[in-house]
Amino acid sequence: MIANHIYNMDFLKSSILFDDNSVDLVFTSPPFKDEDVQGDYWEFYSKAFSEMYRIASKAVIIIHSATKMNEIIKRYPPKRTLIWGKGIIAPSWRYSPIFVYQKSDEYKVNKYIYSDTFGISPIKGGTRVKNDAKIHKYQDPVELYIAILKMFKGCTSVLDPFIGSGTTAVAAKSLGLTYYGFEIDTKNWHVCIQRLKDIC
Repeated sequence: MIANHIYNMDFLKSSILFDDNSVDLVFTSPPFKDEDVQGDYWEFYSKAFSEMYRIASKAVIIIHSATKMNEIIKRYPPKRTLIWGKGIIAPSWRYSPIFVYQKSDEYKVNKYIYSDTFGISPIKGGTRVKNDAKIHKYQDPVELYIAILKMFKGCTSVLDPFIGSGTTAVAAKSLGLTYYGFEIDTKNWHVCIQRLKDIC
């Protein structure tokens, strides 16, 4: 695996590049709509979750959709559930759950989590804040990712298997963390690479 690198590959077909427990954190917002994946959604999610959990050495953090929250908690019970509150926005779902999974008692996530809620408005299109214009359909604000990653002290590397526009890499870079990412869509991959070049 190459440090600070985004692979233009399908994570589920290429996760073999990463050994067990080889990255401190896996942090991602995976596809959450049935139409965004091929085949059965829960078959896709089960495979992705299994590989993310295998690769992470300390914790797995997943930002998902409130529409699937109950089912995810039932199928994959997290150690902790955080909330991203989005304020008053047009979509009916004004929050997203953030599921935190602890790998072992050697790194107890509850010791590091100092906030369960994050009140940060989503990117609605156009330039919301400086250097944070929406360039991806499901792009999240970089300050949200920075706030979450900052809590997990002692973690120096992060993998995002569904990196999209590269927000995880941007946040990791600003915090001095080593990052790895996968993006299956070539157009999105180019956008991600250019975004990282622009912040150098």
